[in-house]
Formats: sequence, structure tokens, C-alpha cells
Amino acid sequence: MKQLFLVLFTSFFFSAASANAVIVHERNFKAANVIIHKIETYSDFIGMQSMDSSTYVSSNKESLPQIVIAVGLKVFRAVCNAPSDKTIVAIFLGREEYLSVRDRCLSPSTAVFSGANLALRLRVLKYILPNVNRLGLVFSQNLKLDEKYFQEQASLHELSFVFSPTSNDRASIIKAMNNTVADTDAMFSLIDSELYLPQIIQDVLKLCFRQRKIMVGPSNNFVKAGALFSIYSDAEEQIRSLANLLVHLNAYPMGTVAPFYPPNLKIVFNPYLVRSFGLVLPSAKYLENAFGLCPELGCAKTLD
Repeated sequence: MKQLFLVLFTSFFFSAASANAVIVHERNFKAANVIIHKIETYSDFIGMQSMDSSTYVSSNKESLPQIVIAVGLKVFRAVCNAPSDKTIVAIFLGREEYLSVRDRCLSPSTAVFSGANLALRLRVLKYILPNVNRLGLVFSQNLKLDEKYFQEQASLHELSFVFSPTSNDRASIIKAMNNTVADTDAMFSLIDSELYLPQIIQDVLKLCFRQRKIMVGPSNNFVKAGALFSIYSDAEEQIRSLANLLVHLNAYPMGTVAPFYPPNLKIVFNPYLVRSFGLVLPSAKYLENAFGLCPELGCAKTLD
């Protein structure tokens, strides 16, 4: 029995020491193993281990691989004290979430963002809702949001934002939403995982529906809950982009890569709200040609 334990311990230590990257998560080894498998499918990047964030925090970080993959906002916060010779790659978080944490990190970092960039979202919004001018944006007080940048991007499409930062308890969120919905033409939302918990999303979208106001979501889950449309990258595309990024970082360990959105973005609409508001949507072919967007099933399937 002691010999078996020694073999297992030695095997684990060897794999940890020889791994090229460690993926850190919130006690979800099954999801981490799926990500590792897909990375190995999409690229020749091998030698990965996984651990939950509490194990990572208490570990000897000097013995860990040079690349640290943080799954989600909470984990990104937890791994930010990695030694400066490590490179952190954050995944499954929004741009503003990443920026809110990045400057506190001891290590250099980059990210594969969820969602889609602001400029594209505003272009599509104005095309589909040409009569909308004032956009309400409720967001967590902890979120780093460059209001000047948002207003500059909005002005390019004759739009403007009404900003409402809020604390993350339900009463504060609903109050901020009520006030903002009444003063705007439509609601605009970001990847904001600490504010938009599943039940909060449903409550907010019910509020919008009762007041006959449209919300534009940052993910397909928002559309399923009642938002009009969303431009997003699915998990498969984000992991594919992560795999390519890891290959690059492994080849150029001293290099830097700016955070980015994955290519091959998709768009999804809520058919009930489209009918309810009498909207005429562009064709899938137009969305592809004008905006580079595919429906949920993908452009290739649409063209068949």
C-alpha cells in the first residue's frame, strides 16, 4: 500500500512539475478536464494540470507551470498574486471584469473575453432599433467601466448612455433598474457575473417587459431569459481561441498578447419579442456580410 501511494505521489509530482500550464477553477474538475481535452484537440499544446483556487492559493507557486489559466472572475482575482515570472490567462469573463482586476495583478496577464466588443454591439443595435437613442446601463460598482469611452462609441451611432452603478444586492439592483428603465429607450447590459445572477436576470427582464422596454444582452442566456438579442462567442470558440493563445505563449514565453474577443461571433434573437415589437430583422446572409455574424447554428449550416 505504501509503495502504491509512493508511485501515485511521484506520478502526480512529475506531471505537475512537467506541465506547461495549470488551469485554476472553482472546484469544478469535470469542467476543467473538458477544457483540457478540447485544448489538446484543437492544438498540439499538451502538459496541463488542474486545481481548484483554494489549492492554488495555498500551493508553492514557484513549482507551478509558467502559464496560469484562470477560469472566471473570482478565480482571476484569486490567482492575481502569482509570481511575476508567471503569465496569467483569464477566460470566461467580460472585458470590464478583466480590467477591474488586471491592474492589481503582480503577474502579466491577458484574456479571452466573453461576449462581443462594444463597437460591434452598438452598430447592430442601431441597425435593428433605429429609433432608439438613450441606452440605460446598470452595472456593478466594482466593475471598471470607462464611461467616456462608452459615450464616445455611442455618439458614433447617435446614441448616448445613462449610467447607473449599483451595489449587488437584489433590492439595489431592482431600484437602479426601475429608475433607469423609466428614463431610457432601451437597456444595454454587460458581462457582469456578480450582478447578473440567474434569478436577478429573470427579475430584471420581467421588469423591462412590463414596462415595454427592450434589453440587449451580452450572452445567449440573456436571450433565453427574455432579452431581444445578443452577440456572443460560445464556449467552444473561446476554448479554441485559448488553445491558439497557449501555443503562442509556449513558443514565446517572454512575449505579451493583448486581451481579445474570439473570432466567429454569433447572434441570437428572441422570436417572441421580435413579433411583440413588430421588428423586421435582417437576413442571416446580410448579418454575415455586413457584420460578420452567424446565427446560433452557424453560417455554414445557414447557407446549406
